[in-house]
Parts: sequence; structure tokens; C-alpha cells
Amino acid sequence: MSYRTSRRVPIGVKIGAIIVTAGIAISALGALGAVSSKSLAGDVHVNAEQVSRLEQVGVMQRWVNGIRARITEYPIATPSDRAKLLSEIDERIVKLNAARDGYRGLEVDPAAMTAFDELWASFYSQGTGEFMDLADSGRIAAAGTYYRATLVPLATKVADSLEAENAAVTAAAAKSADGAAARAS
Repeated sequence: MSYRTSRRVPIGVKIGAIIVTAGIAISALGALGAVSSKSLAGDVHVNAEQVSRLEQVGVMQRWVNGIRARITEYPIATPSDRAKLLSEIDERIVKLNAARDGYRGLEVDPAAMTAFDELWASFYSQGTGEFMDLADSGRIAAAGTYYRATLVPLATKVADSLEAENAAVTAAAAKSADGAAARAS
């Protein structure tokens, strides 16, 4: 449009064109904002899931450590304290099993959690089996040897399997955060 032609366009048309152009720009920015908000909401949801997973693994670690501590204490406990320890172990194993069942299907590193299941079953079986049998028969030194040779390595592997799941969840959360940061920029 030449200078002379634009002078002939009524001022109302010019103002209207500016308003329409501004409206289009505002609509485009609004649409972009809505898309970004939905993306951000999805990122927050993913990160909340990762935090929830970390909390759930932490709960399992807590119950494992509580049971392990009571198994470890068993040989040096009095007979009445042993009965109390067995009751506390039973209470905690129910809570651990419930926590584990609630986490099934949420695993980020399924191999680590399969290893946890197998190693924990072995630790629990041996800890409440032969280890306690040695203690009950008065063979405290033999129980100590069994504990160091059998239960400590198993307990370490149990902890390592849960740590592997924690690491996988943390890595997934970091990847999600990196993706959110990339989408935000």
C-alpha cells in the first residue's frame, strides 16, 4: 500500500485492523500458554509420581530395617523379650508385605525389585529359621558366626536391591525434570 492510499483509509478501519491484529496475537499467546500449562501440569504429575515412588521404597526400607534389627537382637534377648521380638517381627512383616504389594506394578527397575523379593525371602527365612534356632538352643557364638557369614551378606544385598530401585526412580525423575526444563525453554 502506498503512502497516499493508506492516508485514504478511514481512521476507524486502521484502529479496527490494529485491534484485530492485537486480538490474534493475544489469542495465539493464550493458546501457547494453555499448551504450556498442560505440559507443566503433566510434568508436575510425573514428578509427584516419582516422589511417591521414592516414599514407597523408603517405607519398605524402614520395615526391612525394623525386622532386621529385631532378628539381630534375638540371640541376646531374654526369653520373654524374644517372644516380644517375634510379635514385633510379625507385625512388621505384615506392614512390609502390604507396602510391597502396593508397589507392585510401579517398579522402575523390575529386576532390582525381583532381586529384592528373592533376597528378602531368603534373609527372612534364614533369619527366623536357623539363626533363631541356634539362639534358642543356646548356641549364641554359632548364631553370631551364622549372622556374620550368612545374614550380613544377604542384608547387604537386600539393601542394594532397594537402593537400585531408588537410583532408578531418581534417574527417571531427573530425566522427567530435564524434559520439563527443555519444554519450558
